[in-house]
Amino acid sequence: MRFSTTNLLFGTLPLLSLAAADDCGEGPWGAGTWMGAPRDQIGTPVCESRWKEGHVITEVKIWSGKFHLKGVQFKYSNGDTSMIHGQAEGDWTPNPNWLGWGAKDPVQRIQYWNNWNDGKGPDAMGRLEMTVGSQSREWTSDVGDVTDGDNRGISVNVESGIILGAVVKAGAWLEGMEFKMLSSQVGKATIVDLKFPETIEQWNAKKDSIETINLKEVWFKNPDTEGERKFSFKNGEIPKWSRTIENRQENVFGQGVSLTVGAEIAIPEIVTVKAETTVESHWEMTTARGLQMQQGGDAPLEFAIEGDLMPGKAVHCKATSMVGTFDSSYTAVIEIELDNGKKFTIEQPGHFNSVTWTQAVAVCDDKDISEAPADAIVAAPKTRRARRALRFQA
Repeated sequence: MRFSTTNLLFGTLPLLSLAAADDCGEGPWGAGTWMGAPRDQIGTPVCESRWKEGHVITEVKIWSGKFHLKGVQFKYSNGDTSMIHGQAEGDWTPNPNWLGWGAKDPVQRIQYWNNWNDGKGPDAMGRLEMTVGSQSREWTSDVGDVTDGDNRGISVNVESGIILGAVVKAGAWLEGMEFKMLSSQVGKATIVDLKFPETIEQWNAKKDSIETINLKEVWFKNPDTEGERKFSFKNGEIPKWSRTIENRQENVFGQGVSLTVGAEIAIPEIVTVKAETTVESHWEMTTARGLQMQQGGDAPLEFAIEGDLMPGKAVHCKATSMVGTFDSSYTAVIEIELDNGKKFTIEQPGHFNSVTWTQAVAVCDDKDISEAPADAIVAAPKTRRARRALRFQA
């Protein structure tokens, strides 16, 4: 059997000529190189890809026999392993028969030879060579002298060196294959939308996502038989707020480009509705600006009530706030812009957590001194007469 690299017309097909699965149809890759038998003579190939989830191929494993490359399998940057396409056998299979690399490491060289089928034309792949960094691997059948000037293989344009996927046709042997190479390096990646599995209405139906917190509670009293005293009820502890947008992958396609959050993005926020005597809070999706992947700090809840206490009277002062905890998985829609200007979106899972507070509500109710506890604070002496306060609210 004779192997050759002549008749290159059979070897290279434009991207649009492939009728593969959706993930290998249109995408951010350059015009690929079809290796093996003519694409239009072997039926529909299958697509191997996880690029829409942000994962890239980081390992190729190939089995080979004397007359053909027999089968191929891929591993992705998230650890997933593809099915075996073709046959996991062959007495020419090298040991090891795989080449693996890091997601950020570009493939530098891909060279292939076709099986020429006794001069009848290519019917399968006969040899494949790949180089990544200092690593190289060759999978071969009996292709003859590859140093011969007419038998030195066909080079594949590796573009950025990142393999997003592969289109494969295999049965008894590896009939043909094409790598989908990312056409340029990733320039930036921006989260433009967060899709939560539950609606805001479902979150508002939960009883434990928003709770009332007692910020401060104080009794004041005036034990005198005559003369007014003055009390002052102000801020107590300052709680913390936080918001974390945690994507499962820190970098896109392993390229070292960190995710950022878009200028305007809808997130769940706690909203307070005040009535005359009641305060209610619920969740709403609001457009936030200037978001970061992780934020937090003090939540100063301002309140202040001052008043006068008549002799033999007391006030019971209480300040409350509502804290909302929104803790949920999400699917992030990420817009990626390549250095060559191409833009596209992928979706990746992540986790959202926010702890936010409503404004404080403070109330001081007038009481008889007999109702005050023993540790009630004696109000400060008053130097001038002021109006009596029966109920105070801030």
